[in-house]
Amino acid sequence: MRHRITDDLAASIISDYVAGMPVAEIMDSRGIGKTSLYKVLRQAGVPRVRPRGGGNNKQGNPANLAKARAERVRDAGHRQATAARMALRHLLPGDHVNQMVLTLRIDHPDTPSAELAAMCKPPMTRAAYSGRLRRLIEKTSREPLVMDQWLRRHPLHMPPKLRRRRTR
Repeated sequence: MRHRITDDLAASIISDYVAGMPVAEIMDSRGIGKTSLYKVLRQAGVPRVRPRGGGNNKQGNPANLAKARAERVRDAGHRQATAARMALRHLLPGDHVNQMVLTLRIDHPDTPSAELAAMCKPPMTRAAYSGRLRRLIEKTSREPLVMDQWLRRHPLHMPPKLRRRRTR
């Protein structure tokens, strides 16, 4: 049933929303749709509030975001450490810089790349460290890492030498 939203109804919608009542509850209790609710809020100049981690929607909670990022970093570090162990077996003796890059990842699998790059002697940038580690691992692995797979699907980002080879 459609009905006009009065000033009193709009004021109660705004106060409930600002107090933190979920949008679904406001819609059910007032008998209005989502579009109408957000129109009232927009006209009143009320900023939209993201959910705070309750129920299934956990993306709004900063603690959950930090925990998920830490898990991704840890998992990636352990995968790289395993691959670095294999790459270290194939490394030529006397290649001290590459040996240092690989052993740092093996010894510190939970440490972010930026910190490992700072531990190098002489220190490297994170990009230089990550690139060197990726190339060393790729030399010994059977399948190229994700970036090379992405480059093959997006040929405009490939170096010209590879682009020519792919089009033949």
